[in-house]
Amino acid sequence: MNNSTTEFNFLLEVCKISISPNKNDAPLNIYPPKNINWEKVLKLANSHRVRPLLFLGLRKCENQAIFPATIMERLKALSFQITTRNLIQTKELVRFFQLFKKHNINVILYVQVFEYLIYK
Repeated sequence: MNNSTTEFNFLLEVCKISISPNKNDAPLNIYPPKNINWEKVLKLANSHRVRPLLFLGLRKCENQAIFPATIMERLKALSFQITTRNLIQTKELVRFFQLFKKHNINVILYVQVFEYLIYK
């Protein structure tokens, strides 16, 4: 099995844990394969836009000590940045809605266009 498949499969397993509605539905422990390339895992998570899921999934695991502290810190910082950016964008969106309402302008939000503008 080549490294990209190994890292990708590990990322999938961690993402499954992160979206599990109940911690008991997911494996309580997940062990990274030997010689896993953590930089490749991070790049895959970034390219698939699942870094927050990676962080959440690793945090849900009981034995977090097996994951490199540097990776956990980087994911934590990235998740904080994403959350902060999302809150700023939400605040701006609310401000626009209030401005439109003040001037009696009806607003119809097209989610797909909105998502494109935010995530491009």
